[in-house]
Parts: sequence; structure tokens; C-alpha cells
Amino acid sequence: MSSNYAIILSAGSGNRIRKNIPKAFLKIHDMYMLEYSIKAFSETKEIHHIILVVPKDYLETTQQLINEKAYTKVTQILAGGDSRFQSSQKGLLVIPTADAHVLIHDAARPFVSKRIINDCIESLKHHDAVNVLSPVSDTLVKIEKNIIKETVDRNTYRQTQTPQGFKLAAITKAHQLAVKENMQDITDDFGLVLKYNTGNYSWVNGSLRNFKITYAEDLEFAKICFGKQNTITLP
Repeated sequence: MSSNYAIILSAGSGNRIRKNIPKAFLKIHDMYMLEYSIKAFSETKEIHHIILVVPKDYLETTQQLINEKAYTKVTQILAGGDSRFQSSQKGLLVIPTADAHVLIHDAARPFVSKRIINDCIESLKHHDAVNVLSPVSDTLVKIEKNIIKETVDRNTYRQTQTPQGFKLAAITKAHQLAVKENMQDITDDFGLVLKYNTGNYSWVNGSLRNFKITYAEDLEFAKICFGKQNTITLP
């Protein structure tokens, strides 16, 4: 049986959220944003190892958190690179098992569910890569030079979420080809598998709960919607 790894990317500066500390280390109630993802993957039986990629100045803080909370599935804590792509690469390079399955997740999506994680793992039994997609709830319009050209049928579009799942060989090959071509501004690992056709692929359903915290308003929304006393449950 293949080992299942989770790489949680937490090295972003979070400039758009207008805070002086990295986004993953902001608090949502009494926990770091990062810890919500750690808990979700730790509590998923099918995840065997967790790799954390964090800002280099937060390596000690992260290690203290792991020790205090006894997150025993966390086996590596790495300093992030200069970009998301480099941080993702660093996580992939320390996986020792050639036939491993790996889920790459952004800590900025702290409310990922065990259902999504398990669906990704199940899909990797049949595919080399799996994406997590969520329906678009708002009406979309196409704009050219600040002029509205047309309304777009939102039913033909989906929003991409994380984690994205891969067989290690498929994503490693895609990364190698991207480096060879000196690609810049890579923000999506799954897109590389599509671009370089390094494996077959599929997708699973995401969740409205699995939203990304990008701006200060998102952080406040998270605190309101998912407070300790909140009973809201979403798939």
C-alpha cells in the first residue's frame, strides 16, 4: 500500500491581509490558522505523514506547536522558498517513497474537511492527479479594457480549491519540466500536470466551507462563521 503524505504550504507572507506576521500564523480564535489544517490531516486515518513548509523565521515556533500539541504525524518542518512553487518543490523533495501519494494543501484554507481529504485519497487509487472543484455561486462577466463584454455561463466553470492530490511521479515530473522551461509565477500544481500531460487526472467536489483566506475581511468572516459556539456544518 502506498504511503499518503500531506504537504501543508504555510510560507506565504500574506501581504494582502494587511498584517505584520505571516498569514498562517494569524489566530482564528485560540489557534493559528495553520493548526486547523494540521488537525484535519492528522485526524484523517489515511494520512500517514505531514510535511509543513513555513517561513524560516517561524521554524522554531512551529516546532514548539508540534511538540506541545503532540501532532505525531508531522514528520518534517521545512523553511519555505521564495515562491509557492519553490515551497511545494521543497516538500516534494523530502518524500522518500517513490510510489507515494501526496496531497498539497494551502494553509490559507483552514477549514478543509476530512471528507475532501478522503475523496482525494480515494481518487488517487485510479488517477495520477486529482483536483478539488467547487461551483461558482456568483454571476460571472467577461471584461476587456474595463468594459463588460458579456455574461458568462457560470455552470461551465468551477473554482479550484486545495488540497490537490498526486502520485509522486506525476507531480515530480511536471515540476522538473517547469523548471527546465524556467516557468514563472506558478501558483497551481495541478495545472502543471495538465500542461505537461504527466498523468491522467480527475476531480472531486469541494465545499463552500473550504474557502481561502486572502484578505482581512476573509479572516473576520472566518471568525464569525466558525466560532466556538457556531453549529454550522458544511460538507
